[in-house]
Amino acid sequence: MEKNEYLSDIPPRNLYYMLTYVTGFPNQIHKIEIAKNYDGDFINLLSKVIIQKLDTQIKRSASDNYLKDLIENDDMQTKIIDFEVIQQSKDINPHFSYMNDFLTYDNIYNQIIKRTINLLINYKNLKDEYEWALVKIYNHLREVSYVKIDNEAIFDGLIMHKYNKSYEYVLKLCEFIWCELNISEAYGKSNFLDLEESPEKLKEFIQTFIKVFYREESFKNLKPELVVDISTIDFTKDWDNVHFQLANIIER
Repeated sequence: MEKNEYLSDIPPRNLYYMLTYVTGFPNQIHKIEIAKNYDGDFINLLSKVIIQKLDTQIKRSASDNYLKDLIENDDMQTKIIDFEVIQQSKDINPHFSYMNDFLTYDNIYNQIIKRTINLLINYKNLKDEYEWALVKIYNHLREVSYVKIDNEAIFDGLIMHKYNKSYEYVLKLCEFIWCELNISEAYGKSNFLDLEESPEKLKEFIQTFIKVFYREESFKNLKPELVVDISTIDFTKDWDNVHFQLANIIER
């Protein structure tokens, strides 16, 4: 079997790690624990990541709001700060600050997130545990309007600022789902043409990853004219091995 045939067998874990580079957030590789033998498909894995990122945001907002109420209340009894809650907030976000629950605001950012969650909930092959978790988050967004996403234009001009920066990565994942995966919604169910089912799109995705990878990793011996033949890389190996293969090309 030629190595380029391995492209159809790339583990979802590796695809996701490549996606962190493509979206400009390679540091996210270490934010979510993903088993080497993860048994879900790529869409399920994206659902898992989105769930964990938003769940953290919701929990942090809940803690921050609770503390904000304590601080702003003049009653002496509420001057006693619940240090356990403070510690939980600091564990979730080292740069702890008091904030409101921005996921409840009815703006375009949350509308995109809500619509994407709705899409994933209806994915025909979604794991039950992810469906339940997504429904819970969807209910948290009940005050947010439903928006129709039928082209990429909705993502143009999105401006990230200090009040929504904490879930910028989630919005990048939403954009990838809507813009890079062919989506079909029929009979109340969602289906996706996975990257592995679209060879040309997969090759384009990998080539983009490789360009960003070498730029982000800042290899000292990197030549500007370097062209990597993706058929020489076995992307089915463990991620550390894939990383080694790519780094080894620079050393040749």
